[in-house]
Amino acid sequence: MWKSLLAVLVVLVLLGWSTENGKLIIDSDSISITHKSYSIALSEINQPGANAPTKATKGTTPTINGWLFDNVNEKYQLVFHVPDNWNAASDVDVGLYVVLNQAETAGDVIDWTMDYVVATPGVDAVTKTSTTITTAETILEGCAGDACAYRVTFVLDYGDADNPIEREDLVHMEIHRTDLADCGGVIVVAADAHTASIL
Repeated sequence: MWKSLLAVLVVLVLLGWSTENGKLIIDSDSISITHKSYSIALSEINQPGANAPTKATKGTTPTINGWLFDNVNEKYQLVFHVPDNWNAASDVDVGLYVVLNQAETAGDVIDWTMDYVVATPGVDAVTKTSTTITTAETILEGCAGDACAYRVTFVLDYGDADNPIEREDLVHMEIHRTDLADCGGVIVVAADAHTASIL
């Protein structure tokens, strides 16, 4: 047993770890940060009743399935669990993967709004004050046709005053189109979250 503990201590020292006044000190040069992507499920349970987007498809072999947002009143909910190795001094990047439901004009923008709350299990109520963010993706010259694909990005501030993000939190998000003045309907086919994580 003592030999095993000694071996562990030797490895920790080699990695740049030490102790000071009984506390474990980590040499920051020995820490590696990587960016990870986590899929967010899209299911019927995330639709808020009468204001839900409708099912839609594009293409054949394969047929791409998703949720059509062609009205500003249509809402959809996403939930993301913050991993325990998340780098706590970094924002969370949430992406919606969408395809155009019709041909658009280059330079138009796909406008979105998100309202979200961050809840620590056992601490916070999900009815706390929400945070609202907006984002937009510009349609490019070479990809303005029907069914062209885009990633729309929301950046969630880890230090937000009402909804700071911590490891193991649940992030409850509700999304809807801000307006359809530029771009008409789009189909959401996938969603994910990118985080900086400690190796």
